[in-house]
Formats: sequence, C-alpha cells, structure tokens
Amino acid sequence: MTPLVSPVSGRPLRPDGPDALTDGSDRWPVLDGIPYLRVGREPLVADMLAAIAAGDRETALVLALADQDEWWDGPTPSEEARRRLVRERDALSLRQAMDLLALGRVGDYFAHRWSDPTYLAGLALLDAHWTAPASAFELACGIGHYLRDLALRGVDGSGADIVFAKLWLARHWVCPEPSTSRARHEGDVAAAPASRTPRQAAPSRPGGGARQGRVDLVCFDASAPWPVAGRSHDLVLCHDAFYFLEPKVEILRALRGLVRPGGTLAVGHVHNREAENLSAGSGVTAGEIAGWFPGATVYDDADLTRAAAAGRPPVARAVAELGRVEAFSLADGPAGTPGESGLLQPEDAAQLRLNPLYRRQDGGAAIAWPSERYRREYAEGATYRPRLDPPIEPGPEAVRRREFVALPERW
Repeated sequence: MTPLVSPVSGRPLRPDGPDALTDGSDRWPVLDGIPYLRVGREPLVADMLAAIAAGDRETALVLALADQDEWWDGPTPSEEARRRLVRERDALSLRQAMDLLALGRVGDYFAHRWSDPTYLAGLALLDAHWTAPASAFELACGIGHYLRDLALRGVDGSGADIVFAKLWLARHWVCPEPSTSRARHEGDVAAAPASRTPRQAAPSRPGGGARQGRVDLVCFDASAPWPVAGRSHDLVLCHDAFYFLEPKVEILRALRGLVRPGGTLAVGHVHNREAENLSAGSGVTAGEIAGWFPGATVYDDADLTRAAAAGRPPVARAVAELGRVEAFSLADGPAGTPGESGLLQPEDAAQLRLNPLYRRQDGGAAIAWPSERYRREYAEGATYRPRLDPPIEPGPEAVRRREFVALPERW
C-alpha cells in the first residue's frame, strides 16, 4: 500500500496494536485491515477506538458501517441490521449484505456494475492505455469493481473511498485475496471462451499460474488533507466519481502526485455540465477538461462503451468536438497497446454466468430491470441485447457485450 501519513499532522503513521495506527500523538482505528482516516469525525473515531480498547471489535465495526458521505440521502441501516451483517458476513451474499446496509438504488448499481455501459467504458479506457502496470491506486473505488479486475490480472491495488461500508464490502465480497480460491458458480455457468492470444495473457508468476494482485484499502475524505502521498503507482484512476469531488483542482493535483514517472492517470466518465445527466454531482465542461488535462488523450465515454462491445480500439477526440457529449474520459500518460490487458475478457480460468439482469423465459432470456431509475440511466447505452433467443452461449461476442459476466463467488 501507499505509505500512510496522518491527515491531521502529516506525520507518518505506524501500527499501534493490531487495530490502530498512530503518528505518536493521534490514533486512528483499523477495522478488518482498513484504516479509518476521515477527519471531522472525531467523536466517531473516539467511540471506535474505545470499543477496540474494550475488546469489542464488533461494536467498532457496527459504528463504522453507519458512516456515510454528504451526498447520501437514503436511510441509515438499523443497529440490528449492522450487527447481523458483521456476525453473518461469511454466510451472506453481496446482495444480502447491501440490503442490510439499506443501500437501495446504490445497491442496484453496485450489484450490476460489471455490465453497465459506464463500467465497460472504464475498462476500455484502461485497456487502450495499458502498459502492464505493477501497481494501481483508485480514488473513490466504491466496493472495488476495478480493483478486482486489475488484481485478477496481477496488479497490486490500493483503493480509497470516503465511505467505510463500501470498502468493507470490497474486502469481504469483491476484491480477491491471493489465498482465496475461486469456486465454480452454481446456476447459469458456462466455460470461458477460447484462450486469449499470448499478447492477451494474464501476468504470471514463476512456476506457472496467473499471479493475483494484492488489494489494500483505506478510508479518507478526498476534500481533506490526504493520508497517502508519494509517486508510488504506475496507474492512478478515478472513474465515475470525479464530477462529485471538490475541490477538483486540488484533488487532481493530489492524484497526479501519486503517479510514478512514466505512469498513467486515467479519469473516466466525467459528467458534462453542458449536457443532460441523470446523476447528481458537479459536472465539468469541455473547456475545463482542456485546461486541467493539457496533452491528455480524451474520449467520448459512450464511444468507449461501443468500442469495448465491438472489440475495436476507441477513437480519441479533440476536446473541441466533445461539447455536447454526456461524459468525458481521458488518459494522461504514455500510449498503451489496446487488447493486451485482457480486461475486456474474463481471466482464462473464469467461469461465466448469464448476466443476472436476464430472466429466463420460453427457452430464451429477457432483461428485467432492477428499477425504473436503473432502466432510464442505462437502457439506452446498454451493450447487452434486450432479449436472447436460444441457444444461449457465452461466445466471445456475448462476453464483450456483457451478456455473460464473471461475478464474485458470493455475488
């Protein structure tokens, strides 16, 4: 992980027992390996540390799982639900866990993110600028979708988010641990398509087999002083979140400060303030993109999605051509080799599952949207067909369109 410093003093943090960090003065909780470093939460930090000191790690977790960001307008999950979640986490599915956290529409978004068009655009952006990174840092990583895909291809990742509960879901349900075996899904499972060419092979370790990257997580507020620093990553990314973040110029400076010389900064799905968008947040304009990212390669986010589904490289655009697109994506760094990452196809050993948005009927399958809001946001840009006629098979095109997906074991 990127070395951590106190967001208050700026001094290096070191372990203070198994469940805390200290700079020699202030102390911060570490829960299930996730440091909680949010400033402005002093009473909550004190309560969590008191619970840890009393040997009550469950209560410390229950407290952390109720914490949210300022954009959240949903309910707070009950203490009873949070305690059940902590106690039964090894038996619950990801969807059950998100229900207990009362994530609502955000839970729908997370559960089906592996096939939504904006996620596919992000994969296409990373693939187009792939330089075989050894390490990556993702700001606003949510429950770790991209970190999982990167780790399965041998990249060591560090993820940060302001909401501890999202990171905790990543730790237990989404991001693979190197020692965890991937079991075969039950139900709509099919063998992976033919192996990739050598250019698309996943990174390997001596002795054979794909090397699985490590994923570390940290909770902090990007609008406050950052507890991470140092040019320590080959790839730094922020996807479908930059339009939420303020102050943008300072956050962009901090992101650039984490990129190693010769590395890449990838910022995906930045909402255009001059076009209609369903999501909340503070969008930007094409002119601001041009000023903040001089020399970067810029894309229409929707074209990235179409390119991924079609199996072609995306087409870079001049910023002046993107005044009315819904969202921008960009990469600031060296040119990559599209198709080399393998991100747009599952790892060779993967077991594929019919996209769970489909409901089987009459030998075929049809999309059943989880909500009307989800339909309005994603139906127009979806790459998967609204109906599949038999036979339903996971060929390469079906995988690219995300009609079949590789989901976590306990999805």
